[in-house]
Amino acid sequence: MDTQIFENEMTNIDVVTNFPISGTGDGLKAEYYNNKNFKNLKLTRTDATVDFDWGEGSPDRSIGKDTFSARWTGQIEPRYSETYTFETTSDDGVRLWVNNELIIDQFFNQAPASHHGTITLEAGKRYDIRLDYYENKGGAVSALRWSSDSQPKEIVPQSQLYSAAFTTPESPTEPMPPIPDTSMDGTGDGLKAEYYNNKNFKNLKLT
Repeated sequence: MDTQIFENEMTNIDVVTNFPISGTGDGLKAEYYNNKNFKNLKLTRTDATVDFDWGEGSPDRSIGKDTFSARWTGQIEPRYSETYTFETTSDDGVRLWVNNELIIDQFFNQAPASHHGTITLEAGKRYDIRLDYYENKGGAVSALRWSSDSQPKEIVPQSQLYSAAFTTPESPTEPMPPIPDTSMDGTGDGLKAEYYNNKNFKNLKLT
């Protein structure tokens, strides 16, 4: 073939530079606790995705239907080298770290709501991911979606999630504010009262 003709033909070829990378993941490590402070671990398993609506129930019969928490950890492998938008849907609180960066921090009692955070990722590279969730009362929902310019919004699929090799420290560098708790009753018995038959705190009549 004539060299000039070959070069002209090559200029007409569309070069694909951002093709999707399909993973071989098994999901995320899931830890379920019987309170909303990530204590009293009751169940550990691998969840293929985070896409749960427990209604008025709980993840397992060993866990109460209210005031429980869950933590999903592992790694995530993006299909494209782009800026990703992560979306959590939760009832109640949720926090999401990707590549050790806290991108969603909505840790409070709430009706089902969606929140968003963005981060730039490289196709085929695995990044640490951690999703913390707690349920206070009523309905219980937790879901994780992603999207980018090339990636339509969807529940993050099992193929792009890996349950092993999570390296993010247990305690993030930024202090985590306490979970608001408006429902927990204390164990107090009130205050000691002393009543006097005058306004000078003399002549005690009742204790």
